[in-house]
Amino acid sequence: MSYLLEIFGRGLLTGLSAVFTDTLGDDGKRSLKQIEADVEREPENVDFQRRLAVRMLADRRYGPAQVAFDAVLKACPADRVSLLGLACVLDEVGRTRSALEPLKRAYEQDPKDGPTLLALGFCVEKLGECDDAIRLYEAALECSPDLTPAHERLAAIHFKRDNAQRAIEPRAD
Repeated sequence: MSYLLEIFGRGLLTGLSAVFTDTLGDDGKRSLKQIEADVEREPENVDFQRRLAVRMLADRRYGPAQVAFDAVLKACPADRVSLLGLACVLDEVGRTRSALEPLKRAYEQDPKDGPTLLALGFCVEKLGECDDAIRLYEAALECSPDLTPAHERLAAIHFKRDNAQRAIEPRAD
């Protein structure tokens, strides 16, 4: 139980990093200096900008990550990696409400994406909107039944609401 309650206070990067590993993963094949040189050489190249943004996010350099994600989104407003990355950055710097906007844009692209629904639920839960969070976590589980963090967040909410029975119900998997 303490593990579940402990993760509540963390941001998307920490709390949901396992969910977004495939999307926001940095392959580490190029050094930061090489990536920065690529961006300097071709500043309009969104692939280079995206790679820089992802690396900065992984390094918890949120200011530069936001600048790079914003640059990609200016050129490609529907870039899913940058929408999710920007949401992580905004949440990590305490701007959880602002993180909802890029998450909603990512949701509009794919309303059946469990991780995006989970991220939306996590943000609204942090904002105290637990009923909406429950609905989003349940929707995430309908799309991705094995999405462990959604099960954990639901259990944490039920524990906080003194509903231990609901919190310990076995998964339907």
